[in-house]
Amino acid sequence: MVIVTTALAQTKNLANSVTSNTSSNVLSPNYNIVEGQNEVLNTNNTFATVKSKAGLVAGLFGASGELTLNHTTQIPANTDYYLKLESDGGTLDGLVGGGLGQLVTGLLNNLLLGDHYFSVTVSGGSNTFTAYTNTKYNETLDKARIVMDKNGKHYMKITPDFQFNSIKLTDYNAGLIGILTAVKSTRIYEGFYYTGNSDCAEMMTYYDSSPGLLSLDLAGLGATGVKSPQFAIDNDTTTASNIGMGVLSVAGSISQSFILPTTTDNTKDIQVMLHMANPALLSVGVAEGVFIEAYNNGVLVSSQQVNSAFLGADLLGLVNQGQKILVRYKPTGSYDEVKVTVKGLANVGIAKTVDVYDVAVVNSHPDVNQTVCTVNGTFNLNTIVPGYSASNTYKYYTYQGVEVTNPTAVKPGSYLVKGVTAAGYCANQYVYITATQTEQYFVTGKSNYSVAQGASLTFTQYTTNLPNVSAANIKIYDINGNVVNGPVSFPQLGTYYYTVKAINNAGTCEVIKRLTVYVYDQATCGFRYEKYHATNTTDWGTVTLLGIPLGAINDRSKAGDGDLSSFATISNIVSLVGIGTTYQDLKFAAPVTGGTPVTIKIGQNFSLTQVIGGITVIGLDASGNPIGNLQSVGDAALLDLLVGDNVFEYTFTPTATNGSQPAYQGVRVLLGSVLGVANNMNVYGAYINRNVPVQDNGSCTIDPNVVVKGAVIPGNTEATLTLNNTAQDVLWGVEDPGLGVATSLSSVLYPYQAVDNNLDTYAVFNTAVSVLNKQTLTAKFKQVARPGDEVRIIIGSQNIGVLNLNLLADFKIQRYMGNAPVGDLLTNQNFSLVDLNVLGLLGSNPSRKAIIISAIDVPFDRVEISHTKLAAVELLGEYTYIYDVAVVPNLEFDNIINTDGSAAKICVSQPLSIEKLDSCTGYIVSFAHKVTTAGVDSYVDIPGSALTIISDQNGIIKYALTETYSSYGDALYLKIQSTRSECTFGDAQYLKVKIAACNMIANPMIRTRLK
Repeated sequence: MVIVTTALAQTKNLANSVTSNTSSNVLSPNYNIVEGQNEVLNTNNTFATVKSKAGLVAGLFGASGELTLNHTTQIPANTDYYLKLESDGGTLDGLVGGGLGQLVTGLLNNLLLGDHYFSVTVSGGSNTFTAYTNTKYNETLDKARIVMDKNGKHYMKITPDFQFNSIKLTDYNAGLIGILTAVKSTRIYEGFYYTGNSDCAEMMTYYDSSPGLLSLDLAGLGATGVKSPQFAIDNDTTTASNIGMGVLSVAGSISQSFILPTTTDNTKDIQVMLHMANPALLSVGVAEGVFIEAYNNGVLVSSQQVNSAFLGADLLGLVNQGQKILVRYKPTGSYDEVKVTVKGLANVGIAKTVDVYDVAVVNSHPDVNQTVCTVNGTFNLNTIVPGYSASNTYKYYTYQGVEVTNPTAVKPGSYLVKGVTAAGYCANQYVYITATQTEQYFVTGKSNYSVAQGASLTFTQYTTNLPNVSAANIKIYDINGNVVNGPVSFPQLGTYYYTVKAINNAGTCEVIKRLTVYVYDQATCGFRYEKYHATNTTDWGTVTLLGIPLGAINDRSKAGDGDLSSFATISNIVSLVGIGTTYQDLKFAAPVTGGTPVTIKIGQNFSLTQVIGGITVIGLDASGNPIGNLQSVGDAALLDLLVGDNVFEYTFTPTATNGSQPAYQGVRVLLGSVLGVANNMNVYGAYINRNVPVQDNGSCTIDPNVVVKGAVIPGNTEATLTLNNTAQDVLWGVEDPGLGVATSLSSVLYPYQAVDNNLDTYAVFNTAVSVLNKQTLTAKFKQVARPGDEVRIIIGSQNIGVLNLNLLADFKIQRYMGNAPVGDLLTNQNFSLVDLNVLGLLGSNPSRKAIIISAIDVPFDRVEISHTKLAAVELLGEYTYIYDVAVVPNLEFDNIINTDGSAAKICVSQPLSIEKLDSCTGYIVSFAHKVTTAGVDSYVDIPGSALTIISDQNGIIKYALTETYSSYGDALYLKIQSTRSECTFGDAQYLKVKIAACNMIANPMIRTRLK
């Protein structure tokens, strides 16, 4: 009989015919020694019974039943053949244990009334092979053994090394006194082998142990062996097998083996869900502990010890909390069998046991990679399950192994699903599904508004390309979730945030757009930041155990030196049962007004479990007493995403338990060791920002370029760098882009070199190891960028000869005002790439370009560059370089510059006009000439060429032109240097010009404001 069992064309081949013997026992000539023989030819869970009698004395007049399964075609050599069977006496459970079977059957041999066993003989032509379930069982384990399925049913798995077509089972009853020995039997349900694609066959299991361990469990001295082995493969992650060695000082090992349905190459990972009762197993030597092993044809392919180094902080923390974990291991070659092995040396007192809840083989990369649309941040996972049918039974898990109870409302991410019956899938195997938020739908309309204080605003109309959306389903919401209808008044200065939400008529998909409203005072120039650092770092503390400190702080003073590139390091050693908290106090020289937010810059190699309980902060009063309750840094939504080396800022306002916000004079940063493992964090400093109104008082009051002394650069971990004239600091890190599978392999290298005052140095995005990671680099600016300011990012690559926009598809850019995003998230479709030669920077270099981010009409104080790679495609090679991030004033030459690259014509008879951005912005205008050396362009100032202001009124500055500088020919350029409150701001910008003695009504005006 041939049965096709799955869409993968896996064929289960049953026997074609069956024969059996009849009794020749003279005492009962009509005794039916085999019953129901034809039942083995179907799969309806019925069986044939093969019996045996011991005889009167010493086998005299005994009988042994025989049942032979016949196949019409020869079965190829080395094909796995399965006999599903059960046998009287309960010995099969012991035989599943391999070596344990030797002990069990050996003991049964000593039983006067017992010794029931069977043999299986495989024949093909002149070749024959026999396996026994008595004391000879262990002699043929390389070709035949008893295994178990997910339901706890037993099989004889036979793998002959020759062609065969006959499988005979003989039942024996060798009791010495037959009168006292009951008739025994073995029940055969079916015999079969697979052809075609056998991927969907069920996994089988067995176990084995060192012979020296066998007597422990029988003597009641330790939990030795594997209990309930079927629970490791029963598709239920709430039940588990238990692999145990007890606590005695006996060396050895116990393995539970899992036979895969087919040989698997190493594009698939071994996935094991397990629980370790004793975390001490993680820190034992390399010769003991828990191991995951891959075998092929009985030969070890590779092995991985499940220790602290392999697990990492996330899983290690869960082990110490007594939770089960999901581990994945990629073998170095093809494999057909997986073992979970517990090894022990001759040491007393460590209970060497592990519970195995699930064993599977999963693809290293997603089977389904789908973009989805969400409503309130969730979507129905069933919509992307291949061939989903409501009549099927599915099991859903996160990629971390947590069961999903409501698949109809999950966040985008990575999931494992069992039960998929669509073509090309196996219902008994996991399907790895990754869902990412779609970006094909969007809301169109204005993102940013500038409104004078006291004025009102009516938002413009918004549309969407999302299908099937009625106008009534496009609404504007304020920060409290209220629908906005009609004009909104803004009596107070500040920045306000709104959201446009469009949802389709079916209610299954929505898209949103952030809106920013900047309310300004036309009479002022906004404000500037004045940082006030906490400088007193004297006080600290840690928990002790038996007088021994469990934590320490190195370089405490660096957390209070006012340099946000240097740091103190708080450390906790491996703690006992989670004990261990170390803290650092950071105090200001004078009290801070209540209600003022304080910012702490922190660095740590993050995992989710570290964030959740690891770091807390609290305000301190003038006497050093805590104010209110501890605040967990892990409560910040952003930090749920951090997965690797991250340096970030956390801002909070000290608040008393009654809700008031009193004055404070410091903060305490605490590192908890809730995981029971060693951890540490870096504290760069604490500060407040005082917003000081900017006044044009005739002198520069803005700080000079920032100098940092703790920057990491190649070959130096504490380098001194001068930052560019707009940069204040940098933040960087690695986030999970929402897939739930990110690793901590990659982070941004040398981040301060992206904002230093040297355009030849660079920060590095290590894109080679960033698959499924989101790398971020955030440049913070000294002052708030005004509406109309642009962002310039100079970018390059290690391998790419000519940089173009298509190669920047993995990069995104977001402006922020504090922690709030302003403007749209920008992709390569929103960038402008400019040759550096045009900007007068570093000459013509095709592998290095400037990304220009167009101006918006709201302020911002930082910009985040992110790189997210969801596929293993190196668009920019292994490394992408960020040479510089800076704010540049918006000067629009569009109405002046000639598209053919020729010089713009200016008449000396008329003044040059520049539109003034605001009352505190000015421009120093002069001339320079271009010099090209070795292909690199540079601009040399022409002495005495600065233009004189002849008029500054009505928002327009006019400059007198008196010279033509004709001697410089085509090398003449107009140089414009912007100023803010009398300080130079941004890099000078150059325009190729030709000054002529001509007559015009007016020269074209250089514009700065947004249209």
